[in-house]
Amino acid sequence: MEEDLKEEKSDKRDPKFRLEILVDEQWTSREIAVLCSLIGEFRINLNRISLDAPIFELIVAKLASIDLDRWFAYQCFVKAVDECQMNAALNKLAAQLQQQQARRSIRQNRQFILA
Repeated sequence: MEEDLKEEKSDKRDPKFRLEILVDEQWTSREIAVLCSLIGEFRINLNRISLDAPIFELIVAKLASIDLDRWFAYQCFVKAVDECQMNAALNKLAAQLQQQQARRSIRQNRQFILA
């Protein structure tokens, strides 16, 4: 993680600083914890924070009661299960449920006719 501190001069009495945090594509739970502590440290003087959506998602997960390592495991599972595969599995499940309902309906009709 690299940090750049740049001074933005808007007023001679009150210099403003810009903190840029650059990280690799692969964020870890430790880096999210460091980012949250940095935000907490500078919270009084923060005017604007720009975050990517996945990073914001991790911060929300950090603030929740879920462990970030479990969150990462969940994200890996979601990525591993291709959306097409998930849709195919759901379609297959729906077809199986329809077949079961049709069989039950046929059985009930047979029992009604025999009675």
